[in-house]
Amino acid sequence: GGAVTLTNQSAASTFCEYEQSTPTIGTSLNISTVTDSSTGSYVLNFNTAYSSQNARCTAACGINKGNANVYIAGPNDTNTASGSYESKTDGGTNNDSTNGLQIHGDLA
Repeated sequence: GGAVTLTNQSAASTFCEYEQSTPTIGTSLNISTVTDSSTGSYVLNFNTAYSSQNARCTAACGINKGNANVYIAGPNDTNTASGSYESKTDGGTNNDSTNGLQIHGDLA
């Protein structure tokens, strides 16, 4: 076990499992805190900021009582130290649920 070198590949620089209804952080990487801003909306605060607010790509989903939720928002585009996220049901309503996401991009 030494360090792994990625060649022409990418690895998540942030990931988080977040239970919004509790609220609690489960498994995570590069997450210092999560702020519950409103039903279905939350802000992730990163341990290490990103080098650019435009360099991030995210993917996420939520599960609530066996139904998949639709992830519809991403990092806020004015801040490299945090990101705003929103989970909605496929019917378009905000939803408190367990959310999982990963973010790829260059850290500062």
